[in-house]
Amino acid sequence: MSFVYKKILVTGGAQGLGRATVEKFNAAGGIVFAVDKNLKKLEELKCDFSTVTTICTDLTNWDATRAELEKYGPFDHLVNNAGVVRNENFLDTQETSVDLQIEKYFLEICSTAAARLLLPC
Repeated sequence: MSFVYKKILVTGGAQGLGRATVEKFNAAGGIVFAVDKNLKKLEELKCDFSTVTTICTDLTNWDATRAELEKYGPFDHLVNNAGVVRNENFLDTQETSVDLQIEKYFLEICSTAAARLLLPC
C-alpha cells in the first residue's frame, strides 16, 4: 500500500509510539498531521520534520478538536494513538481508568471528529 500524497492523521503524535508512527508515514511520502496537547513536543517534532503539520489541541475537548480537524480534513487514514497515562499498578487498575481510555480517546472524540473528515473509500 502506498501512502504517497495520502493525508494521515495521527493522534498522540508528538512522542513515543505516536511520534514513531508520524516518522514512518512521513518517510513513506504521506502528508502527515500530528495531533497532541503537548505544544513543546509538537514544536520539537516540527523542527525535526518540517513537512509534518502539527495540531495542538486537547482531545477531551470535542468542540476544539472538531474545529481544529475541520481546518485540515478530509483525511485518508486515521491512527488513534492518543491515550492517558495513569500512575497506578497494573494489578490495581480501576475500571474508570480503562473507561477513560476507551470512551474519551478512542470511541468518542477522535473517531467521531475524524470519521466525518475521512475520505470515502
